[in-house]
Amino acid sequence: MNMIHLGKKAQVPAILISIFLICFFLAPLSRAQTGVAEDPQLVQKGDRVGVHFTVRLHDGRLVRTSRAELMKNKKAVLPWFERFQETEDYQAKEVIAGTKGAITGAPNLGRLVLGMRLGEKKSVTLTPEKAYGPKDPDLIKSFQLQQRLPRSVRLGPREFVDNFNVFPLLGKTVPWEPFFKSRIVRIKADYVELRALVRDRSRLKQDFGTIDIRFEKQELIADLKPRVGAPFAFRDLSGQVSRVEEKEFYVDFNPLPKGEPVIVELEVTSLTKASLFAPMVPFWIEDYAEGLEEARQREKPMVLVLYSPECHFCEQLLNETLKDPVIQALDERFVWVKINSLEDRALFDYYKQEGYPLTVVLNKDGLEIRRIDGYLPAEQFRAELEEALKAGL
Repeated sequence: MNMIHLGKKAQVPAILISIFLICFFLAPLSRAQTGVAEDPQLVQKGDRVGVHFTVRLHDGRLVRTSRAELMKNKKAVLPWFERFQETEDYQAKEVIAGTKGAITGAPNLGRLVLGMRLGEKKSVTLTPEKAYGPKDPDLIKSFQLQQRLPRSVRLGPREFVDNFNVFPLLGKTVPWEPFFKSRIVRIKADYVELRALVRDRSRLKQDFGTIDIRFEKQELIADLKPRVGAPFAFRDLSGQVSRVEEKEFYVDFNPLPKGEPVIVELEVTSLTKASLFAPMVPFWIEDYAEGLEEARQREKPMVLVLYSPECHFCEQLLNETLKDPVIQALDERFVWVKINSLEDRALFDYYKQEGYPLTVVLNKDGLEIRRIDGYLPAEQFRAELEEALKAGL
């Protein structure tokens, strides 16, 4: 019994030594597999990358680009892109390799540049799920091919003004029906009468196709003949006819490029290795007046974080989001100020704070240019800061 017991005790150190030796010899192999040596010409995770990009549909129409020369052909540009044109600076954008990238309207740039080399160009096709997301089925609407409408209609005075934002004038035409105008034919104290400006047995040409009109007593029958792929507007929505059936047709109001595969063209124009900037952490000023003066002297916008030490989302924002390399890359672009507004109630009230955390971006003169309520992950927070930089120019 004693010999067996002693034998087991003797085996324990041998097992530990074996485990230690295995780990010792395998450790370099593991590091080689997971920690690839830094290559100054290769885009690797965490690197700061300058990239020119162009996003197109498969038919060549432009979704978004950083190249000004491609904007000359306005017919090839999707209306969706118009929202970016006023603030677009048309130059290479900066992303952190391995992240989604914080360039609004340009999907996954940070991930797409991984493995590219400085100066390299490439083209990648993305599925809808990896680009702008699938279509929203609620934005696909059906309409009847035949519509029966009254030839004339009476509106109360207030209803008329609410609809057209003008006072009625005899003989004036107004867009009462979606496909044609109506004329004011009678004005009384208690109503305004409109009559459709169409003829019996007539055909109207529309952007989406044609409408055949015929009268039946006091009704107007409109037979719509839409073309698949044609534009169709309804109220404040614009879409395309997606299919036509026996009694109805469908219009897809999902804005392009949603639900579409896209081609992304990339060119790496600059590369800063992660090792050169990863240690950077925003230097926090914890005095409001001092922060304003620093922003004024350095002529830089100020990021003001109003937090509570008792707030979990504040802790996430300060210790995760703002320490992420995506945000660290902007360190020198701002003056960073954090204030415990649970104690400083004057700032809580001044900025009309409703919850924690609140981030306010001020220009160099101390004027508010953007407000970020609550917690955001790093990439979304950076996108907000990028917009603030544009607004503060």
